[in-house]
Amino acid sequence: MSLHRLLLLLVPAGGLAACNSLPAPVSTSEQAERLAAVQRGESEDQVRADVGRAYTVAGPDAAGNRVWIYDTYDPWGEHAEYDVSFDPQGDVTGVTSLRGK
Repeated sequence: MSLHRLLLLLVPAGGLAACNSLPAPVSTSEQAERLAAVQRGESEDQVRADVGRAYTVAGPDAAGNRVWIYDTYDPWGEHAEYDVSFDPQGDVTGVTSLRGK
């Protein structure tokens, strides 16, 4: 068997093995439900553990506040943006949901 054919057989198998080791993705509807459950005072670590990493991070502003922005779909299938605001200490100050972007 030629080296080229051997690589064609092995590379896809290796790629599939790597995919099997990745965590299962969270559905966007489930992520929206988790975002809606975020409470004031939760830490950045708690939000990251419960919801996952934000798609975009804005800030810090002059006061040290940051906003984590999640683009997702709400439980009704509508596009939604959830903004989780943090104070300079890294605690949630609020969650805003914008639908229909």
